[in-house]
Amino acid sequence: MVKQSILKEEFVSSPTFGHIKEEVFLKVFPKLSANALLLSKIFAHQNLSKKNSNSKAISFVDLYLSSLLMYLKNKAVLITGNKKHFPSCIFDVIGVINFEGEDEGIRALSIVEFNQEKFDGCYSSLEKLKI
Repeated sequence: MVKQSILKEEFVSSPTFGHIKEEVFLKVFPKLSANALLLSKIFAHQNLSKKNSNSKAISFVDLYLSSLLMYLKNKAVLITGNKKHFPSCIFDVIGVINFEGEDEGIRALSIVEFNQEKFDGCYSSLEKLKI
């Protein structure tokens, strides 16, 4: 288990991942908050327009991850084990990573990215409600 932890730490600290410095984050946070609020409105609107929607609310953390993907469009992707929290009305699945879990079951991770065209369409639909 310790070996696994060391491998994970090395993987996350590799140059593959971008790390946001504190001073940059403090400058960007207001934009991320605005994006998160807008995305929450779009997600709510999309759920209301679906019949028999059984989806649960998207968490605060996932809203901010979505917001960060929106902010870093064309520069970042997200690997997630729960694709449902990144709705296809805004995000594209660009790949899937399959691996064998500790229980020997096969698990899938989705690689998602922000789609500006889909967002623009959802935003337009949301704006029509304000008329």
